[in-house]
Amino acid sequence: MGFLLMSIDEDELLQHLCPDFREEYLALKMLALDEPIKAGSNAQYLVEIALETSICDLEGPPNHGEARTPEYHKAICQSVISYYLLGTSRASTFHEHADVRAFAKGFNVPLKDGVGFGKLLEDRSVELFPGLWCREIPSPEILLQHLRISALVDEDHDPRALSSSEVVISNAIKRYLGIPGHPDCPGLQAILPREWFSKHKDDTTLRSRLFLQAATGSSTTPTEPGWTITVELARDRGKGPESETPRPLEWHLCAHSVTLWYDEDLVNALYTWKGAVAFQWYEAALVSS
Repeated sequence: MGFLLMSIDEDELLQHLCPDFREEYLALKMLALDEPIKAGSNAQYLVEIALETSICDLEGPPNHGEARTPEYHKAICQSVISYYLLGTSRASTFHEHADVRAFAKGFNVPLKDGVGFGKLLEDRSVELFPGLWCREIPSPEILLQHLRISALVDEDHDPRALSSSEVVISNAIKRYLGIPGHPDCPGLQAILPREWFSKHKDDTTLRSRLFLQAATGSSTTPTEPGWTITVELARDRGKGPESETPRPLEWHLCAHSVTLWYDEDLVNALYTWKGAVAFQWYEAALVSS
């Protein structure tokens, strides 16, 4: 086949990738922002089947009328496409999916500049198939909305408010998640390739994705209604004087939670501007998780 990249549109690629892809789902891309998704309508049926949930349970603004934002609208339509394209959970990894692997191997389309289709899928899948990645967290603010930072519950299971020291740590975590790129520090330079720092320096969601990956096992946004990730702050009283590193973070993937042990050294460091912004050891823990 002598197709050039410019001659293959998104709809054709979607249908080639999955023989069972139904063209009626493509119509949802054309749904106007101010067009209501009425109860009992064909559009509601298509959307709810694809998302495996009631559209009324989705987070965000109203699901109909002018109040529906472009981002919300785009996520609905792209989720429908990606779900039916792969025929699996939207959290599936694109490159490892059997259908995509078979397609990349068997459908050898010559592309401009001699680049093979397999290489194209590897390098440009986010650009060519944005619907497959619509579950990536769009901004740190989304994660912060679902982040719960609390004191570790004691043996009597009595919750308590954060102490003044724990408030300092909580604020530092929130600031850390909102800063783009990796902290440029010697500790991280020792474990990460140098080019990663320049590649991700303007990536505002990098730290949110790393955090989600460590806390849930996937960098994609959870789809459960009302999902939360909990950071439990626990005072570490057993740190020896010879140790200069904090106790390792304890990740609990099944519970979507992490225990962060702290001591006075950490709290004192976070009172300084550099310590509060960099939070270097925390980044290393995320990267290595």
